[in-house]
Amino acid sequence: MSLIKDKLAQCPTTPGVYLMKDERGKVLYVGKAKNLKSRLMSYFRESTQHIKTKALVEKVFDFDTILSQSEVEALLLERSLIKHHAPPYNVLLRDDKEFPLIRIDYQEPWPRIQKVRRRKEDGATYIGPFGNAKALTQSLKLVLRIFPIVRCSEYEFKNARRPCNYYHMHMCLGPCVKEVDRDSYIQVLKNAEALLRGRNKKLVLDLEQQMLRFSEKENYEQAALVRDQLAALKDLTHYQVAVVEQYDEADAIGFYQKGDQISFHILFIRQYRIIGQDTFPVNVFLESPAEALQSFILQYYEHRDMPHYIITKEALPDLNLIKGSIDGGQVKWIQGKSKEAKQLVDLACKNAYHAVQESELLKERRKIELIRLKETFSLPVLPEIIECIDISNFQGESIVGSLVRFVDASPDKRSYRKYKITSVKDKNDDFQSIRELVKRRIERGLKEDQLPHLLVIDGGKGQLSAALDALKSFPGLELPLLSLAK
Repeated sequence: MSLIKDKLAQCPTTPGVYLMKDERGKVLYVGKAKNLKSRLMSYFRESTQHIKTKALVEKVFDFDTILSQSEVEALLLERSLIKHHAPPYNVLLRDDKEFPLIRIDYQEPWPRIQKVRRRKEDGATYIGPFGNAKALTQSLKLVLRIFPIVRCSEYEFKNARRPCNYYHMHMCLGPCVKEVDRDSYIQVLKNAEALLRGRNKKLVLDLEQQMLRFSEKENYEQAALVRDQLAALKDLTHYQVAVVEQYDEADAIGFYQKGDQISFHILFIRQYRIIGQDTFPVNVFLESPAEALQSFILQYYEHRDMPHYIITKEALPDLNLIKGSIDGGQVKWIQGKSKEAKQLVDLACKNAYHAVQESELLKERRKIELIRLKETFSLPVLPEIIECIDISNFQGESIVGSLVRFVDASPDKRSYRKYKITSVKDKNDDFQSIRELVKRRIERGLKEDQLPHLLVIDGGKGQLSAALDALKSFPGLELPLLSLAK
């Protein structure tokens, strides 16, 4: 604490960002401040500490500060650091590896629409990320039904000798074996992109103009193709719920908080119609609901197109800063007070509440499963953290160990690991590989104080015995081991 007091005394009074760290140097919380010294000192005054703030401060061993030129710069820097460090006490959207995106690379000879998990700086066009993977899959099926886009792999494309069934069903132009004008294909792809972005009204007008141009040039085959796309698109638009009168293009954002969990729900309004929705559950510890909403908005719109209106239930604490940082002054921010705006955010909040209830039900089911697992194997504690390891090799070489981790019966993909086995050379020795992997995992776990409640080995009695041999190297350590054999 003396280190913190000394640093507080020297802390500047300028705008900037602060990073609170534990004794291992892990970033616990990232925040911004107009006056860094004043903001940081407020955390360490016991008289003003909220119970959650106190829980954070008890873990803080040190802090760093980064000065900025302005509050806007601090706001953007805060967002960047939250994404980089993933602090446990911040509102944090999962990264693009967990939320799916749409990728279209117009630089390719025959671009495809791809669902990916990571955004790369490769010049491609990305749409998303999307919180609801199932809804995205349905949207892609719809797009591929309306627009004849290449859907096969590059290998299948290069080795095609005749058109596939999609070509005969008029669901692909067949550029793998047919002569297809690339510019026409790119136009079809851009139409599909417009649909994925919700620009239905403009897309209908563009398709009508394209059909007219093809007809004037007596290119009736292309005109018929566009006609079919137009008919399918109008049929889709007919069934969308037309409930909005005032907002042509808007996102209505609602949320529901229960304990440390908060769920954000977004309704997408395009051309005065609700065309879709998305839900994002996050954990929140220190922020007020309004601050949590602001942090969510900053992260959510980092790589997305901004609508004409954003409708929220809560007023944002730093709205003027946001206007100057992410929307370029082009977005109208509406607080849900008028009749229609209130109706939209109330609907979004209702859906957010439903998402939290579903999540709570799923958690309860998983907890029951963990209780049954504890009772079945007479485990000393509830196995909230389970890790599973396996060994693989290629003809006795390239031996690799893998570890997957489950927290509260859900995959924790950030903690998945691969181990290169070094104690076995030029032969297949599962037992020794298991010994090495288990020993290395326990050594790291003791060092970082992050051991699982249960370790599961893929294998029979031999593999289990090897794991138990490794465990004997750590006298007094109680780590339950299980093995699974076919």
